[in-house]
Amino acid sequence: MSANTNTSTSELTCDGQTKRIGIIGAGISGIAAVKACLERGLDNIVVYERTDSSGGLWRYRDEDREGNAMIMKTLVCNTSKEMTAFSDIPPPDDYPNYMPNHYMAKYLDTCAERINFNTHTKYLHEVVTCEQNTDYTDTGRWRLTVRCLATGRQFVDVCDGVMVCTGLNNRPVMPEFKDQSLFKGEIIHSRDYRKPGPYEGKRVVVVGIGNSGGDVAVELSTVAEKVYLSTRSGSWVLRRVGLSGRPFDGQFNRRSMQTLLSLTPYPIQCYFGEMYVNTKFNHKLYDLKPKHRLFAQHPMVNDDLPNRVLAGYVCVKPNIDRFTENGVVFEGESDETACDTIVMATGYELNYPFLSADTLCISKSDFKLYKHVFYPHHRHPHTLAIIGCVQPGGSIPPIAELQCRWFARLMADSGHKLPSEAKMVRDVRRRHRWVERRFFSASRHSLEEDWVPYMDQLAREVGVKPSLVKYFFTDPRLWWNLFFGPCLPYQYRLNVPKKIAIIGAGNSGMGAFNACREQGFHCVVYEKTDQLCGLWRYRDEELEGSASIMKSTTINTSKEMTPFSTFPAPKHFPNYMHNTKMAEYLSLYADKIGIRDHVKLRHEIIDCQQNTDYEETGRWRLTVRDIDNDRVFDQVFDGVMVCTGHNNKPSMPTFKNQHLFKGRVMHAHAFKDNTGFDGQRVVVVGIGNSGGDVAVELSHVCPKVYLSTRTGSWVCYRVGHGGRPFDSMLLRRWVNTMFNFWPFGLVSSVSEGYLNMRFNHKLYGLKPKHRVYSQHIFVNDDLPKRIMSGCVVVKGDIEQFTENGVIFHGDSCETRCDAVVMATGYEISYPFLTRAGFTVDKKDFNLYKNIFSPELKHPHTMAFIGLVLPIGAVLPCAELQSRYFALLMANKVKMPTHQQMIKDNKRRRVWLKQHFPNWQKYSLEVYYIKYLDELATLMGVKPKLFKYFFTDPKLWSHLYFGPCVPYQYRLNGPNAWPEARQTILTVKERIDAPFNSRN
Repeated sequence: MSANTNTSTSELTCDGQTKRIGIIGAGISGIAAVKACLERGLDNIVVYERTDSSGGLWRYRDEDREGNAMIMKTLVCNTSKEMTAFSDIPPPDDYPNYMPNHYMAKYLDTCAERINFNTHTKYLHEVVTCEQNTDYTDTGRWRLTVRCLATGRQFVDVCDGVMVCTGLNNRPVMPEFKDQSLFKGEIIHSRDYRKPGPYEGKRVVVVGIGNSGGDVAVELSTVAEKVYLSTRSGSWVLRRVGLSGRPFDGQFNRRSMQTLLSLTPYPIQCYFGEMYVNTKFNHKLYDLKPKHRLFAQHPMVNDDLPNRVLAGYVCVKPNIDRFTENGVVFEGESDETACDTIVMATGYELNYPFLSADTLCISKSDFKLYKHVFYPHHRHPHTLAIIGCVQPGGSIPPIAELQCRWFARLMADSGHKLPSEAKMVRDVRRRHRWVERRFFSASRHSLEEDWVPYMDQLAREVGVKPSLVKYFFTDPRLWWNLFFGPCLPYQYRLNVPKKIAIIGAGNSGMGAFNACREQGFHCVVYEKTDQLCGLWRYRDEELEGSASIMKSTTINTSKEMTPFSTFPAPKHFPNYMHNTKMAEYLSLYADKIGIRDHVKLRHEIIDCQQNTDYEETGRWRLTVRDIDNDRVFDQVFDGVMVCTGHNNKPSMPTFKNQHLFKGRVMHAHAFKDNTGFDGQRVVVVGIGNSGGDVAVELSHVCPKVYLSTRTGSWVCYRVGHGGRPFDSMLLRRWVNTMFNFWPFGLVSSVSEGYLNMRFNHKLYGLKPKHRVYSQHIFVNDDLPKRIMSGCVVVKGDIEQFTENGVIFHGDSCETRCDAVVMATGYEISYPFLTRAGFTVDKKDFNLYKNIFSPELKHPHTMAFIGLVLPIGAVLPCAELQSRYFALLMANKVKMPTHQQMIKDNKRRRVWLKQHFPNWQKYSLEVYYIKYLDELATLMGVKPKLFKYFFTDPKLWSHLYFGPCVPYQYRLNGPNAWPEARQTILTVKERIDAPFNSRN
């Protein structure tokens, strides 16, 4: 079937919030590119691959595909598996040391699966052009024109950065010899060679003695009548098998060996190296000895060539002088050598047809990429990377991976930059001179690099070069293996971004992920359910161990006081969002920060305990259950953030004779809506936010709802002065100043007077003995109306149950009812922490700043996020907690000493006892602005009011007299947000926007 040739063009553009990375090619380098980007939080990735699968060169195909690298069916990797692996994914133990191509492809599949590579990849999509976008001068963006090979449709994708991962071996070099046109036989390039079968009984000339030429000659010699290996220069031949039968590359590419070579004159290096390879076979005797020295060529690896030459199956010949009708005449010979086929193993040209000469013009004869990756003459050189354009004396995949990690660091970290154009050009010229001195043909070997030194150069740029001096003193055993052992890719993971486990993908988990992403950490988010958004994702069914809400639940804090500090809710969203709107907001934020690719849904944490090396490292071992596949596995993390909230284990009190009651007893956690309660009499126990909401909801279908409260409660409204959100009027710095300087009793009296203007709490039977700021804030707009209409009746505590109802305290008669709903709060529950080495309990709450346990040796590696009950929104508190944890893990701020934390906990306990009569019940309580400022001070992100008073009076006025919105904590300090000022100044516009529905 012919492809659709429709070339209509559409356009994809960056969203302006997350950087979009285009990756061309899905081979080894493409997989490394995706992995590196994800590690740096660059998750807006697209991979364009012109074939139908990943693996690139190593995916064997019988058919020829023009423009693609191809291999022979029996190809075996020339570098051993431990030297070839990605730095964090060792090949399985049972894989051979030198992997055949199908093993290599299988290994790459494993790597691709681990990073969900296919979710980022568009197969059968060819990049036609890659050129600077119209705004390149300002942004550095690139414009990819892409063609879908299946449909013929063409479209444009604008990317912030592009990684070219198409490799080196896709455009064959085909030399022309004298009288070549006369030859009647077959002439092919080694790229087109697959299997030896078609050449059985034939005479074949293989031209070129690189790795391809040697492999083709050896394989053909098993079926062909005669194979002639034509070489212009000869070559030193290395074997895969080194001393004692170990892989040769693992013995040569060692830091100790490189140090020895660097201290030894070049001729002496070559003398001993040539002596070693001649012990395998005498190169002069086999007519393979070249004029150049051993280290003046790219390594040619072949174990079988000497055997085939010795057995006479392969005959080494000089270069071809001319062709004849039926064969060739080699240089120095007068007679024709008859042959049927010529295989040109003559290498490849650099080929990037989608890059115009104006964009990037490189060739082996004029190679001018800085460190083989970046073009110095671009205005924004860091936004276009050529990956894998190198021929090292070792394996390419680890090099490609480090190149990708360098690019990702540059794209993700604006503080890390390339050198100036002049410095890069000087480095390119210095390298040219080194190539000319070292190699016998400078243009042919322009991509050459010594493996260990080049890896270390890249590692310095990425910031992951192992610190040998440090390990010499702190870990001699490791130092010994680093210096005297093989220079394995894993060395470049010793100093890597920390790996953080985030338990829970609700709003706290999202804030945790973003905070860690800002510090460049690698995060894995485990979520027990099948969706993001946690508490705010409504479900009809009750999930044990998960937070739950009613179908009609609306948030108690307004949208400008609730959001993440870099992501205000959309203007048109209502000020108090219904749970569906809150879930929508969180979904938008999830897309912005790219958390979805890092979340493992339906993965439950079974156990969290200190790892075996915890005393030295502070690391944690998590045992995780994959619910869908019923698989249990362990993962080790540098830090853990517990983001499961504190509303998942209902507290169910037991009353006298409760077992006698014949009706229904349930917790508010299981209450979804009033369906099934029509016509029933219901007692709701507890007057917190849940109790009030449940009572009001039931009062619409029940003839009578009894709201049982032991203490009473002050009731706040969502609607404040002038119809604006109440919390945005209360939570202001000038109000907080008044709180700090006025006596507690006076502040409470003023506020209680304001609340009693709405309705008289004493008259409604709700006035408690405690003051208004001695309880958690209780918000309900409808409860007074439902009490006034008699639909809700306020009662005291339950004294005992009867068969058909309850007897309230102070009553002598039974109050009949059909159901009892316990809105009695929740216990703190972390069942996976039974072996963590510490406990968390409301009655003896001892977490420093409600986050860290002073009992731990490394308290900063385990954080409890959102374990706080503020008089205000939880989300901004949780976000600042996460930012504090991330800065501690990044060593950008210091953890207080054990004594300082204990002292702070005691001071907080005194404060709780002064302000809350039942302080154990309110052990999680904090005052909103006071708590945020405490955390912000520790992190260096508290807004500088004194400074802004003089330098920016308008901003100062909004900071002090306006709502204390979360954006205030992005004005200065680590990870400041450039748009914070403008967002603060426009708060009123976003509050007013939903009211303008008539306009």
